[in-house]
Amino acid sequence: LKYFMKAGLETEAVDFSICANYFPVETRFFEKGKNRRYNAFTASPRIMTGYPFAEWFVLQAELGLTFMDGRFAKAYHSVLYETPQLPEYNAAGGLHDAYSEFTFVFMFGEHLSVAYQGRYERLTGDAGRSPLTKDKNMIYHRIFTAYTF
Repeated sequence: LKYFMKAGLETEAVDFSICANYFPVETRFFEKGKNRRYNAFTASPRIMTGYPFAEWFVLQAELGLTFMDGRFAKAYHSVLYETPQLPEYNAAGGLHDAYSEFTFVFMFGEHLSVAYQGRYERLTGDAGRSPLTKDKNMIYHRIFTAYTF
């Protein structure tokens, strides 16, 4: 089971919120007996604002941090067993990343919208230092469509 919770404060100018995720993670290895199951937890405080430039165009901006617990760090950023390519590495919980995100929403009439989202994320702490991390800087692009009834 996966659990998600969001709590926050919305004002006319900005929204402050904290999102929390609790979910199972399984690490898989080729050798029998080395697979592990974890119940991982992350929490993300964030601040978001938006501005309607026209009836058909809205710009939203968001800044946030993601914190991970030790089980998330172990499952995603640790090297549990040394290999010829990677040394053993035990990541600890703490700050996982800092990010900024921009969303452009285009409205096509009353019901249809298309959104473009760009996000820059920088891995920090043990996540950024992990030998599994090839690049601490990540850029995402997404496009969404929505129809409102």
